[in-house]
Amino acid sequence: MRIAWFTPFEKESAIGKYSKHACEALSKVADVEIFAYETGPEVEMHETSVIVNRYKATYELTYLDCYDVCVYNMGDNGNYHSVIYDVMLSNPGVVIAHDVCLHNFVKAYWYIHRNNPSEYDKLLEKYYPEKKDEIIAAQNSAVTWGNFDLATYSLAEEVLSNQKGVIVHSEYHKSKLDVDAPILVVPLIYGCQSKSKENKSNSTEGNDIIRMITVGYVNPNKHSDDVIEVLGKNPDIAKQVKYTIVGSIENKRYVALLRQRIAHYGLKDSVSILGSVSDEILKEEYDKADIVTNLRYPAFEGGSASLCEQLMSGKVTIVCDTGVYSEVPDECVIKVNPMSIDISLANVYHDILSGKIELGSIRAKAREYALEHHTDSNYRQKVVSFLEQVCFEGPMRELLTALDEDVTCLSNSDLNQRLCNQIELLFGK
Repeated sequence: MRIAWFTPFEKESAIGKYSKHACEALSKVADVEIFAYETGPEVEMHETSVIVNRYKATYELTYLDCYDVCVYNMGDNGNYHSVIYDVMLSNPGVVIAHDVCLHNFVKAYWYIHRNNPSEYDKLLEKYYPEKKDEIIAAQNSAVTWGNFDLATYSLAEEVLSNQKGVIVHSEYHKSKLDVDAPILVVPLIYGCQSKSKENKSNSTEGNDIIRMITVGYVNPNKHSDDVIEVLGKNPDIAKQVKYTIVGSIENKRYVALLRQRIAHYGLKDSVSILGSVSDEILKEEYDKADIVTNLRYPAFEGGSASLCEQLMSGKVTIVCDTGVYSEVPDECVIKVNPMSIDISLANVYHDILSGKIELGSIRAKAREYALEHHTDSNYRQKVVSFLEQVCFEGPMRELLTALDEDVTCLSNSDLNQRLCNQIELLFGK
């Protein structure tokens, strides 16, 4: 099977990292080539053993019919996915939907990439006429927009329409889709499981300080403001905690809110915002951390690469009991109620500090689950089987059904010619 795999492939792209591992796994049994949009020679790309085709414009892609299937990686970012979407529209294939919400992508596509904002407004009117004004109003506030129910008003039905199949990474994501195409649910691939090692922090042993970390683009959806609020209202917890926030601080309004709360509660000794850091410093911060707070609510991700990595590393991770995070067994993570994050977090912190929650057991079970669940072989078998079904078995079944219907209603005089035509469609001349 020949697969044309369209993806962002910049080193800073998490989907690019996913594609590197996915394509290298699939290349064991299929002929896979990566197609990455040429964003400039100065942009560093992932290294891979798979062939990478760089293209500068969609009109260069005149040979896609040489492949059995085009696979398109789509996420909620207009900068990374707009050109891929252009290719999708003219060459339907199988879409890997990485985010439940594709609303921000669609808006950026029409506002920036196509310079036609009225089309975005038309889509809101088409899919969510009763919510259109509320959706537009919510975009005026970073906090309001970050907590808006974009999992329901995702515009995924527009992006995924007229495609041959859809791949997602959780049952939760599948439940949110309304598409007329076969859907495969397959766990995220992590890559290099044999090389990943358990990452234990021993700072709690013989030490009263618990080190916590939140990693990734700093935005309201990660609820760092709730963590700070809990520490501020519970000084007994705050004096035993070091909480570090690592990631891009481009969302200036939200970061300003966090700094304001840190100052208000006098938490400068307990909470640090590092911003973006090098891979080396990020690894150091991860190594020091006893707990990762990976709070996402609403859950816009179809699968969480960060959670996958944390489980694989044997990290104790606190998550909201929602979306893809609910699907992880209770003994592998610590779950808090997303409807009362502050109260649940305070209870969890007290239980950890008192020893009621045994961190060592969670570490071991998290890693055991990840090593069994997020494997190359599991991913490869399920994805290849699905692509074969979509590309070969499905179309053949449809043609045979049409042939059977034709035979039922045809007269003998034109039967032979119609049979020949259908056979030609199935097998070529």
